[in-house]
Amino acid sequence: MGTGVGKLKAIGGVLILATFFLGGCSNPLLETVDELIDEYKAVLAGEQPEINVKWGAIDITDGDSENLGNVDQEWPVEFEFTIENTGAGTLHLTDSPQVALSGGIRYTVIAQPPATIAPGGSAEFTIELDPGNLSGNPSIVVTIENDDPDESSYEFTLSAAAGKYQGTKTLDSGNDVGQYSCIGVFDANVYTAYFDADDQDLKLAVSRNGGYDWSTKAVESSGAVGSHCALFVNEDDLYISYYDITNKNLKLARSSNGGESFNLVTVASSGDVGQHTSIDVTVGRDIYISYYDATNDELEIAIYDDSAGSWSYSPSADGGKYTSIAESGGNCFASFQYKTGASDEDNELYIRRILGGTPYVALNVSNSSGVGDGYCTSTEAVGSTVYISHFSITGFSMCGGEIVLEKSTNNGANWSSYTVDSAAALFWSPGNVGFTSLAVSGSNLFVSYCANDVVDGALKFAKSTSGGTSWSPQEVDISNDNVGYYTSIAVNGTGGSNVYISYYDKGNHRLKFARSANGGASWD
Repeated sequence: MGTGVGKLKAIGGVLILATFFLGGCSNPLLETVDELIDEYKAVLAGEQPEINVKWGAIDITDGDSENLGNVDQEWPVEFEFTIENTGAGTLHLTDSPQVALSGGIRYTVIAQPPATIAPGGSAEFTIELDPGNLSGNPSIVVTIENDDPDESSYEFTLSAAAGKYQGTKTLDSGNDVGQYSCIGVFDANVYTAYFDADDQDLKLAVSRNGGYDWSTKAVESSGAVGSHCALFVNEDDLYISYYDITNKNLKLARSSNGGESFNLVTVASSGDVGQHTSIDVTVGRDIYISYYDATNDELEIAIYDDSAGSWSYSPSADGGKYTSIAESGGNCFASFQYKTGASDEDNELYIRRILGGTPYVALNVSNSSGVGDGYCTSTEAVGSTVYISHFSITGFSMCGGEIVLEKSTNNGANWSSYTVDSAAALFWSPGNVGFTSLAVSGSNLFVSYCANDVVDGALKFAKSTSGGTSWSPQEVDISNDNVGYYTSIAVNGTGGSNVYISYYDKGNHRLKFARSANGGASWD
C-alpha cells in the first residue's frame, strides 16, 4: 500500500480533507475530491439546495405538526406530498429510504421520491394511512435526510382523526340545487351527481373521507344540462347519464380519475330522448343505459360494447317513465312504468329483459294490491335474482299508497311482491311521494324513499335482513316538510354496515346527505 498524504483546505468556512495515496495505488476518495470541491464552490457561489415540503397548497415546515383532518376508520386513505427544491443547487435526499417514518404503525410510505431533485424542481411521495377500523388520533413522525445546509434533517409530525361520519348534512345550497340526486361509493370516496337548477348545470359533490368533508364542481355547464341524471361508480371510474335539456339528447359523462375530469359524449339524439335515465356498467366496462323517449312515449335501452367501442340500441317498448336498469351475468333488466289509461291510477310496473343478448317481450310484474304501480322504480340484480322497489297507489282519489318490493329468483320470469311500508302515503299526488332507491348486500336489502305519513315529504328508510320478505321502516330526516325528494341509496362494508343516502330538500331547495355507520340502525 502506498503512503497517504492528507491536505486540509478551507472553502467558504467549510473544511475539506482530501487524502492522496502515493506509490501508484488508487483510493476511492480520489474519485470524489473533484465532486466535493465542485459542491463547495457552489456553496461559495450561493448555489445551495433549499428543501420545502407541501401537502396540497399547505407548506409543512421543518419541525411542524400537520393535522390531516378526518379520515374514515374503515378504509385506507392516501395523502400525496411534494418535496420542492427552491434553491440553486441540486438537492440530495441522503437516506435510504428517502422518506422515513417513526413513532407510529398505521402509516406507510407507498411511493418514495427520487434521491435527487434538480434546482427549481419537485418530486412527490405518498403516505397511506390505514386506521384498521380503529377510532382515535393516529400520528407519525416523518424524517427526510438531505443536504440542505440548514435543514439537513427535515422532520415533521402528521396526525389524523379516525372515525365514521354519521348524521345528515347539507352538501350544496342556493335558489334550487339537488334535484335528481344519485349516489355512489367506493371505499371512503362518496359521490353524488345532481342537477343545479339555478345554473342549469350537471354537478358532482365529492367526499374523500366517508362523508365528513365535501367539495362540489360542475361536470357540464354548456346550455341547460343535467336533469334526470344517474350515477355508477366502480373504483375511480365514474359514469353519469343525463338529459341535455337544451338539445333534448341523452348524454354520458365519464371519468377514469375519480371525478377529477370528465369526457362528455352524446349517446342518443333522435327526437326528444334522455329523460328518466338509469345506468349500470359491467366489470368489463360495457355500459347499459335505459331512458325515456318522449317523442314516441317509449322505453329505450342503449348498450355500449367496450371491446368494440360502439353503441347499439335495443328495440323499444311502450311506456318508459321511471325506468331503472340492472345487469347481472350478461343479462339486462329494465323496469319502467307502463300506462294503461288516462288517469294516474292507470299504470302498471313492467320489466324489459335482455337475456344473453336476446330481447324479450316486456312483462307485467305488478303483483301488489295497488291500483296504480310503477312509480319511481329502482332495480338491482344479483345472479338470477332481480329486485324492484317502487311506489304503489292503494286507493283512488289520491288516498293512500305504499312502498313495494318485487322479487324474482329466475331472471324475471316469475315475481313475488312484498310490502316495504304500507303507510308511506296517507295521501298522494304524482311527484310528491315515492322516489324509491334500492341497494343490496348479501341477504340484506335497503330502500330509501319519500313518504308523507309523518310529515309531508319525509325521508324514510327501510331494511330487510330476510332477502326482502320482511321490513323495518324508520324516519331518517323529518326536519321540515318536503325534505326527502329524489332519494338515492348506496351501501358498503360488511353486510352493508355503511348506508349512504343523497336527497333533495324541496322545502329549502338544497342537496342533502345522510349516513348511518351501523347498517341503518340510527342516523344521528
